[in-house]
Amino acid sequence: MLRWIVTLLLAGSSAVAAGDPAATPTGPTEFTLDNGLRVVLQPRHEVPMIAATAIVGAGSALEDADFSGASHFLEHLLFNGTSTMDQDALYDAVDRIGGYNNAHTDEDHTYFTMLVPSEHAAVGLEIQAAMLFDSTLPADKFDKERGIILEELARDRSRPGHEAQVAIRDALWTATPYARPVIGTYDSLAGIGLDRVRAYWDARYVPGNVVLWVLGDFDPAATRAAIERTYGSFDRPGGPPALPDPFAGADGAALIR
Repeated sequence: MLRWIVTLLLAGSSAVAAGDPAATPTGPTEFTLDNGLRVVLQPRHEVPMIAATAIVGAGSALEDADFSGASHFLEHLLFNGTSTMDQDALYDAVDRIGGYNNAHTDEDHTYFTMLVPSEHAAVGLEIQAAMLFDSTLPADKFDKERGIILEELARDRSRPGHEAQVAIRDALWTATPYARPVIGTYDSLAGIGLDRVRAYWDARYVPGNVVLWVLGDFDPAATRAAIERTYGSFDRPGGPPALPDPFAGADGAALIR
């Protein structure tokens, strides 16, 4: 995901350094849709593509211990289809426009990036918005995704240096949610159920808990109109949920001083 964004930025920097007046960067603009979605538009015209990154306030540090890994689990599930496209249709729709669609979960946020040729920006935004706000979270895909994540966990544990990374994380973040792995544990993943994941999605995947950053070759007015048609068509109620203090114990006392 980040590789593509950095490529766009580096291409722009090189063009500016070479003295190309057309490559002068335009400053970002910010606005908020009526449904609460916050948007940042940053035009860069050196490469005829756009990267739309939706940043969702959902991450492993916001989970309960017995729900560890749920944000990453949900990230996987959102690629399994919407109310108008099953999983195959969703992947085919991205392929038809020459797009790259991927996501990443960390401790505080989950990121979804759609990279598409500029001419297909509106279609890419439509697909991305539907994934976030109109997914069906199909029950018949749930255990399949659990199996994929368990394989990822086993792969991570087999990598050289894994134990050292765990020890460093534990030492730095002792007794806080940041000490838990983003991907979860075997025990927590085994106990995660679809109903609870649906409730988590309902609470956190609302426009008011998402920032959309669009970078690349686009006309700001036309792109704003496309975002209002696509992302703006979803009015799931709610705003940013109240976040727990990851550095406070059950009694409210600070865990780190």
